[in-house]
Amino acid sequence: MYTVPATEAPLLFGDIFSPDWLFDAVVNSDAVRLGEVNLRGGMRGYAPLKTNGPKTDKDFILAHGESCRAVLLADDCEIETCLVRRKGRGRLLFAALSAWPDDADEAERIRRVTTFRRHPLEPGEHFDGGIVELHRLFAVNGRALTDLDGDDRIVALSDAARAGLEQRWAAFATRRGPLAALDSATKLAHLLDAGDDAKRLQLLARGEAAPTGGSTETAKSVARAFAQAWKAEGETMHGIADAHEAGRAGHDEVAQLEEALRALADLALVAADALRSHRAA
Repeated sequence: MYTVPATEAPLLFGDIFSPDWLFDAVVNSDAVRLGEVNLRGGMRGYAPLKTNGPKTDKDFILAHGESCRAVLLADDCEIETCLVRRKGRGRLLFAALSAWPDDADEAERIRRVTTFRRHPLEPGEHFDGGIVELHRLFAVNGRALTDLDGDDRIVALSDAARAGLEQRWAAFATRRGPLAALDSATKLAHLLDAGDDAKRLQLLARGEAAPTGGSTETAKSVARAFAQAWKAEGETMHGIADAHEAGRAGHDEVAQLEEALRALADLALVAADALRSHRAA
């Protein structure tokens, strides 16, 4: 699930960092501009500036924050654009990482988490685990990432772990993707099961009852169709983009896209037929 990347390996979505200078910074209503000032003994310090005061060569802000490990959430293409093509000019998005719980019961609860705001990264080889706090986001200047020390980047995620994080991030940021579709499919199963029975719907929504009959299978068929759509749009179309970038004809990638779209069409038809059958019952 985790690998220790070589120093020269490119930074990627899902990489985990822990340099001393990394802070989960947040701006509150008490934030103020700071300017450099001369102190006694030839020391330099910082003091508040008026909001409408003159601009300075360096922009400093007094805000809130704490030291943290963090996960890189920027897309791989955006990372390359910022760090390679623009030589560090720009910002990249990170999410703070909280510690994996020591309590066994709490750890098991985190493994089963369904909220979109938090993503578990279980302990494994090379990494003691942590929880990606997607609601604690901050940006890092690209120049700070172009000259990292060898220990600043802890681990990189496997392809499967990256895919899991990507799905949770999409669900949190846009309410799209397989996790969001699965959550919506659960609500669809409630609606199909309850029909016009408002009290039954309330029981289902509160978890005091479970869908019966074919409503669950119908909802699952819908979720499977959307999961395939996610795969075709993401993984399969990435292959098309890679072929284009490499200047290849991309015959294999086009064939894979056709296969993915036909699979999507089949799953979509199954889901549509299931919905029709349920409505006709």
